[in-house]
Amino acid sequence: MYRNEPRETILCFKSFLVNKIPLLLTHLTGSIFSLTSEFCITQALNHVDRNAFPAFSQSFDDLISNNTALPEVRQDFLNACALHNLIPSNIIAGLLGETPMQGPPQTKYTKIELLKHCKENFEKVNMFIDELENIDGNGGAIVTAITEVRIRFTFHALDLTVVQFLSHLCETQMTMYLKTLCNHLSKKPQTLDVMLQFTSAASILKPLCQFLEDWRYDGDQGKLSIDSTPRTIFLTQSGEYQPVYDEFGAILTLILAFVHRYNLHFYDLDISQDSFVAQLLERGHLSMTPDELDDEQGRQLGNWLRGLYDSDKDGLSNEVFSSCRPQQFYLIVPTLFSQTVYACYADVLSLDSVKGGLECKISS
Repeated sequence: MYRNEPRETILCFKSFLVNKIPLLLTHLTGSIFSLTSEFCITQALNHVDRNAFPAFSQSFDDLISNNTALPEVRQDFLNACALHNLIPSNIIAGLLGETPMQGPPQTKYTKIELLKHCKENFEKVNMFIDELENIDGNGGAIVTAITEVRIRFTFHALDLTVVQFLSHLCETQMTMYLKTLCNHLSKKPQTLDVMLQFTSAASILKPLCQFLEDWRYDGDQGKLSIDSTPRTIFLTQSGEYQPVYDEFGAILTLILAFVHRYNLHFYDLDISQDSFVAQLLERGHLSMTPDELDDEQGRQLGNWLRGLYDSDKDGLSNEVFSSCRPQQFYLIVPTLFSQTVYACYADVLSLDSVKGGLECKISS
């Protein structure tokens, strides 16, 4: 605060103090020292400058200016300690020097209970993600549950030998669940900060990277197959490919959100160098010359250029999506845009045609 750092930086430290420290203290209690956690916390607070972390009654100016991060810290930390049974809640007022504005959360979450709720009603996953912003001591259980839900949903969708009873519709819903979850997390960068206080980037992203790596089309049967095994994820009942692109893109967006926010490399994700995500991170921003394109890439590029810019077409056809797997598409995107720029420069394409193709057909 004194260095005028961004509010999100202060909230990140606050999350570590309120969500992480009580969990660490819980693991340490009784294992090293014979002193009680209540005594240790009380003594530690006596060394903290109250002017730096004022009580609510001393911080009306901060409250008016909406700079409430620091006045809340002492209270929220003690509430989290009470939530984890490190101190009794009836001593919080004495430690604060005043009656707290609010007490500990009514419910202490556990991973098992959260997983049960999420499996019974997937919409609750987004609700729990939103609760991470509360920073009330329940962050660890929420992050662990969310990570496991995503991993389990990913591998359940892939492994029909284990989950034989899943119907084709359930398999489609699995990718829809992943899309919903990834879209929600991608919009909450501060939540990503909290998640990485409890788990590694690889534990979150490696299963998703593998999911995208194994994404295959089976043109003869109109379905998405995984490594030519009996495990499948079917397209929509109408056989449309664009929703599959949407689901693929949502998962990829979350991966890239982590990568760019924390400056990660493919080896940080524990994936192989020749995998799709690794190639995208290493050379996904580079366009290729016509001589560098192989025959298949050339056909795919031509299909996308015609689908986007042909004036006699109202939108991208299903054939354009089906002729190019999402992994192949993302690797030729820089080339598609460079060829578009060259075509405009050479007056082969008008600027209006390009704007119409990118704005109308892609958004449709």
